[in-house]
Amino acid sequence: MASPFDLRPQLAAFQGTAPLFPLPGTVLFPHILLPLHIFEPRYLQMTADLLKGNRLLAMALLKPSDESSDPFLSELTHPGFSEDRPAIHSTVCLGQVVAEERLPDGRYYMVLQGLARARVLSEETDTGLPYRIGRLKLLQDCYPSNSTIDRQAHWEQIQGGFRDLFPDVQLDRLFQQTKTSEVPLGILCDILAYAMKLKPLDLQKLLEQVDVDQRSSRLVRHLRKRSGAKSSRRPVAAARPGFPPRFSTN
Repeated sequence: MASPFDLRPQLAAFQGTAPLFPLPGTVLFPHILLPLHIFEPRYLQMTADLLKGNRLLAMALLKPSDESSDPFLSELTHPGFSEDRPAIHSTVCLGQVVAEERLPDGRYYMVLQGLARARVLSEETDTGLPYRIGRLKLLQDCYPSNSTIDRQAHWEQIQGGFRDLFPDVQLDRLFQQTKTSEVPLGILCDILAYAMKLKPLDLQKLLEQVDVDQRSSRLVRHLRKRSGAKSSRRPVAAARPGFPPRFSTN
């Protein structure tokens, strides 16, 4: 029987391009469910178009306007491009719409399931569409054969640190599945990072890290930092109360 964490069937519809949905402060990870509220005219058309097709959409984090350009997107900096297409981080998450509702006034509520990390290789121009289309390369989690970390120790630190910080979030089943190798360490890191409500840029850096050893090391550092803040009696942000989170707006 196929693993419930195997998303390859959903990715079979991917043909190399997908609409880009840039938002400030929103980073999606594979396997995560993200509710979205669509109301801008250009994104209403985007939603109608993708629902007629393969239902695939890439979530991208907008860069601050004063941030230096991403070298992977240097070909997109020709005159007039940044005005209509503000800079985005080149690592995105390709997702698929798994549920949607069209409201009487034309707006949409929909739920996007993250499927895979991807890098934006380029953006298509002269499409005649009001929204952006990216040419993407899918990225896979990498587990180095010569690991520089003790993965079991990292698993224990991540589990223990999260339980100490967020005792009200019940993830015992997930932890047990991870321990028995049903859930890979990379997926565990993604789920817990999203639940921790890290800053968008911190989430983006985790999204960009395809080396799971490095990703888990980064998450351990975040947990230690949170734990130190808690022990110093500084307020610690609560974890997300559950999945899916509240609707994001465009």
